[in-house]
Amino acid sequence: METSASPKTILLITVPLLLLLGIAIAVKALWPAASCHSGPPQQVNIVFDKTKPYSATQAHSIDRTLVEMLTVAADNAEINLYYITSDPEHPSLVLNVCKPATRGNVFFNDVSEQQRQFRLSVVKKVKHFIDAHYQRSGAAPIIESLATIARQRIVTAKLEQHVDVQFDIYSDMVQDSKGKSLSGVPASCGPQDAATSRFRDTYGDVSQFFRDVPVHVYGIHREAAQWPRYPGERCVRAFWEPTFPHLTWMTI
Repeated sequence: METSASPKTILLITVPLLLLLGIAIAVKALWPAASCHSGPPQQVNIVFDKTKPYSATQAHSIDRTLVEMLTVAADNAEINLYYITSDPEHPSLVLNVCKPATRGNVFFNDVSEQQRQFRLSVVKKVKHFIDAHYQRSGAAPIIESLATIARQRIVTAKLEQHVDVQFDIYSDMVQDSKGKSLSGVPASCGPQDAATSRFRDTYGDVSQFFRDVPVHVYGIHREAAQWPRYPGERCVRAFWEPTFPHLTWMTI
């Protein structure tokens, strides 16, 4: 003959379970979320070249790759956006945001709301600040700008904490400064023919910084008919590949 549990037994089992569930919900609601500025699992540094124009097709590709990049970034990642302009000493940090959670336990999280917040607080802001239709034409001191960024505490502190730091660069990567210019038809596209010792030092500093840092270059393609001084992608890549040991290059 089967016997069923008494109401008292059921109550003794149910009450602790409900109590534990209530505690879990309260902790989830009240416990302050960790700030990505002090302990992020990842830091994504987007470096956007504002010295040259982009076509409508390239602007569309930039939007698409940005969404892909930001989507795969870790929850609570620190997202930084820098501008490269003709002033290498001031590559502007124009955006510094934390990626909100985009996934989690469906019993405690409204995943659709998390995704909405992600789109509003990160994706929309990054697209707004990039604005591929507004450029500041001028020289492109890319290496010098990267050297300045590499010295900033917001980046070096994360490397010291062994945070996963990556760089995503949107540019045609045509270095153009008083120290070294790839514009026109250079005698050599290698980094070794630097015009000045100061440039060689800067190049060496950048190479040293990126020895363990992954770099994703979204290379802007230039048509020779429209850009007669463009040295060609093969030349440009030959210049940069020794700088970034962990380089991924995508032409857009």
